Amino acid sequence: MDAVELFRHFDEHGNPIPRPRTLLIDSEQLESGDALDDNFRAMASDEIDRFRREIVERSGNPRGISS
Repeated sequence: MDAVELFRHFDEHGNPIPRPRTLLIDSEQLESGDALDDNFRAMASDEIDRFRREIVERSGNPRGISS
C-alpha cells in the first residue's frame, strides 16, 4: 500500500471504505467546547486526547494552542 492509498476513503471501485483512515480536525472548534456532538466526542475521545497531547508536545505550550 503506498502513502496515497492510506488517505483514500474509497476503494478501487468507488465504494466508501467501512472506516475512514483519516480524520480532519478543526482545532478551534475542538477547543471551543461545544462544537462536537456528544456521541462523536464519546466515540473519538481517545483520538481527541491523543491529538491534544501531540499539540502540546509540538508547541511546547501546555494549553496546546500557539498564539
